Amino acid sequence: MPHAPDSFVKVYLFGLSLVSHNIDSDNSIERIAKRLQVEPSQVIKAYEYWADQGLVNILCTVPQSVEYLPVKESGFHYKRKFKVDKYKDFNRLLHSMLPTRQVLQQEFFEYYTAIETLHMSPEAMLSVISYCTRLKGQDIGYRYILAVARNLAREGILSFDAVNEHLNEIKLYETDILAIFKALKLKRSVDHEDKTMYVKWTKSFGFELQTILHVSKKIKSGGMEKLDTILQKYYQSSKIAKKDIEEYERQYDSMDTLAKEVLRILGLFYGDRSNVVDTYITKWLALGYDHSAVTVIAQMCFKRGLKSLDLLDENIEKFFKQGLLTVSHIDKHMQNSLAIDKKIKSILEITGLERIVTARDRDYYRTWTYSWKITDEIIEYAATIANGSNSPLPFMNVILADWFDKGIKTVQQAKELQKKWQKNDKNLTLHSKSSSTQIIKNKEPTKMVTAEMLNSLFEGLNE
Repeated sequence: MPHAPDSFVKVYLFGLSLVSHNIDSDNSIERIAKRLQVEPSQVIKAYEYWADQGLVNILCTVPQSVEYLPVKESGFHYKRKFKVDKYKDFNRLLHSMLPTRQVLQQEFFEYYTAIETLHMSPEAMLSVISYCTRLKGQDIGYRYILAVARNLAREGILSFDAVNEHLNEIKLYETDILAIFKALKLKRSVDHEDKTMYVKWTKSFGFELQTILHVSKKIKSGGMEKLDTILQKYYQSSKIAKKDIEEYERQYDSMDTLAKEVLRILGLFYGDRSNVVDTYITKWLALGYDHSAVTVIAQMCFKRGLKSLDLLDENIEKFFKQGLLTVSHIDKHMQNSLAIDKKIKSILEITGLERIVTARDRDYYRTWTYSWKITDEIIEYAATIANGSNSPLPFMNVILADWFDKGIKTVQQAKELQKKWQKNDKNLTLHSKSSSTQIIKNKEPTKMVTAEMLNSLFEGLNE
């Protein structure tokens, strides 16, 4: 189907829809032709084509009656039939081209099938066969010939003139390809695939021969396939000129050194570091990091037990979101973090807690100062109120949340609110040491909260 004419595909699919939905109104050659805006003769030719493919069966020609066959059954059991005289001239010319070997019936059948499936003229197929035998000798297998024919068909080269023009052009490149072979230290004959790759590099990608030779001399193994991979990478990176590639190679040596150092810090070993450079190092440098910053972050990750490249990459992205791109930025951020920890430590001491600062403490402090915009003075006053309670920080959190809700901006306002609470309810004291003490009495009964309600709440918070 991929090689069939567009109109043939339309006819097949439209007819299939009629059969599938039992539609009788358009179930005639004339109606199908009218709906698809083609000639009735084109519809007949299409069904003849699909009959040759084994996908339909023409039951009657007047009036035309077509039976659709199961695709799976056709694919596994159908064997194409060809008219005896249709390829008589093709057979004769093929025998004259290959006088030293016998062409078996299966090989003939494969050529016929390719000609009709690819819609390539028999003369064009003979030209492909002639080209391949000159390239590989008369003992060449037909599968190689058919592979060349399919590659040409994929580029729309189907006629005798088009095939000859293309193959003659390819012959001109043999000297250039031999020069590339010498640079790659390859000792074999030039293949059609080699020529096809060279056409792609020069015509599609735009590389000059001298640039290709420059890249080839640096390849130690992998041959033409490795060269093709490297040139595709350069093409995708818009590095076509030799000077651009030379500059990239100079940078690559430096990036490889950085990759080696990062792997050493993390305790990892890679025999080939090219993937590390391409996947990680180029990405980090593109973000704006220099080598020293990457190694510093790698050392931090190692000390925290984060010893893989993926975890390092994840943390570098977190640093990037905070705008920490250089060692000085990171050092300043660390000093700020230490200063914040010192403030949190003093707040803990006011509440009566003697311990190290934890991640939960930092989360509380970040919420109070960054999200709620509460000053350190007010936070310290709340700490004095929470002093002596069983859970001072959660207790402080309740107090500060209420002050934030009421718009408290100064310590004086907080103290006045404290006096009102004590005056209005003598039984409610903010100095209670009971962990169950509430600052504000519930005005409504507590209701059950389902998992679904919680999910909805937190999804809203995330949004």
